[in-house]
Parts: sequence; C-alpha cells; structure tokens
Amino acid sequence: MMRKLSLLSACSFAFLNLAAAQDPLAEALSATDVTHALGRTQFAARPQDFHDWVGRPRGALIDHLMAGIDSGVEAPEPAWAKGWIYPYEGISALGQTAEELFIQSRYIDMEEYAAWWGTEMVVAEQVFDEALMLFWQNHFVTSFNAHESSQITAQRLSSLRENLGGNMRDLINSQVFSPDMMIYLNGLNSPADSPNENLARELLELFTLGEGRGYGQDDVRQVARALTGLELQEIGTYSIGTLEEEADLGRKTIFGQTGAYRPEDLADLILAQEAFGPYIVEKLWTAFISETPDPAQVIEITAAW
Repeated sequence: MMRKLSLLSACSFAFLNLAAAQDPLAEALSATDVTHALGRTQFAARPQDFHDWVGRPRGALIDHLMAGIDSGVEAPEPAWAKGWIYPYEGISALGQTAEELFIQSRYIDMEEYAAWWGTEMVVAEQVFDEALMLFWQNHFVTSFNAHESSQITAQRLSSLRENLGGNMRDLINSQVFSPDMMIYLNGLNSPADSPNENLARELLELFTLGEGRGYGQDDVRQVARALTGLELQEIGTYSIGTLEEEADLGRKTIFGQTGAYRPEDLADLILAQEAFGPYIVEKLWTAFISETPDPAQVIEITAAW
C-alpha cells in the first residue's frame, strides 16, 4: 500500500535530537539547543533568538520553524524568471556574435538571481525554507552550464520552492522530470531502441533510494525504458512532452512489478519500496543535526515518516 510521505513529517523530527527525554517536545530549550537548531535551519541564531526561545519547549521552536515553510518570498524575484521565454532554438539565427552576447547575458541573469536569493536569506524573518531550498537543490543537483538558460534554471528552483511543504512524490516529479534535469542527465531524445540510462541511474542512486539500496542493474535498465521518447517543448514555458514514435510503450518489470510504465508512474513505484526512506532521512540528519546519523533514530524517523 502506498505510504503518505510528507516532507514536514520527516523534517519535524530532524531538527533536534529527540532522544534525551520522555517527552522531548516538552523539554526546555537551552542556549546550546537554540544555537544548534537555528544554526542548522536559519544559518545562525541572532541575539534576540536567545531571548525568544531559551526556556521554551522544544516543540514550540519546531512549530515556529515549520510555519515558515510555504510562506513565500519577501524580496521580489527578477522579472525575467517568470517572463516570456527565450526562443533558444532560434537564437543561432542571429549569428555568432549576437548569439554569444545573448548567452553571456544569461550568465549575468544568474548572477542577478544569486544576488536576489542571497538578499532573501538576509531579509526574510523566517529562513528555514531557504535552508531547505539549499538542501534540496543540492540533492537534486543540476548544472546551468548544461543548457545556459537562466529561465530553465529559475523554473526548476521555483518548482522546488512550490513543493517544499508537499509530499515526496510531487517533489520527485517536479525535479527529476524538469527540463533542467532532463537536459543535465541526457533524458531528452532517448529512443526506445537505445535508451540512455543516465537519468534512470541517478533517479534511483542519488535522488531516492541511495546506492545499492533496493534496486539492481535490471531495474535501472527498465526505468530507462520507461523514460524513453521525451522531448523539450517551448510553448509559452518550458515543459517535457512525449514523442510517441520514440517512446517504449511496452511492459516493463521494475522492482518485481510489471506494467506499461511511463515517467509519471516511477515515483509511486519507488515510494512503495521498503528500501525507500533511510537514505533521505540520513541526508536530512547530516544537514540539520550532525555529520554522523544515529542508526536507531534513523529507523524511528523513517517509520514515523
């Protein structure tokens, strides 16, 4: 049976070490607790934070941090990030000098975007969502250099922000099947008669299950078959479409389950695996608690998630 997988459920366990008391959420915060928790989730504790939180229950701080997710941004995003998309396929018609100037301008766009994001981290009252943004954008890693499109990069980061407080299924679909990721991991124009395995392998190894956990090479091959026939569409925005003549629409066996699976089926197949969970929890632990995950608590957190 499919498990409901809320990111909030996982993260609410992962900020503070909860093993110290019978009712850990009721335990009073010390100055060390505040320094550690806000240093991990808000980059640093401010002097006012000690006045606000020392002596209060741990659960109150967790509630405060979680309330900041999905609060939106306070600094205005650059206008180009959601504007009319650049017709990349036609840019080459401008000629080499104009094309080079256009591409260089996109690098300037990314410098502007980085400055905007840095400003948001400074001016926002509650910045745990920015800490989560940094965590997940590093987890679902891509490269601007793979396509040199500032708008494709901004679109993926915007979809990441929209899914911070959602569930893992939506987060996987918004990132793995984004134009940014598809270009970076050679997911486009992978034909049925010669599937490219890059995206399939990283989907299982880096983004969901972890290396050597719950899948084999044949699963990678079958997932690659499910990912065939995808193309980049540029109609008002960037999106992923299907070239039916290049897609493998046949039956595949993935994790022992057989069906005519396509990209939209993969997240559910992965989340249904018993092996799913510990890898993500360990990464959350490393980011928000310490560099050495506690095996017993990883099991407990995974079960709660």
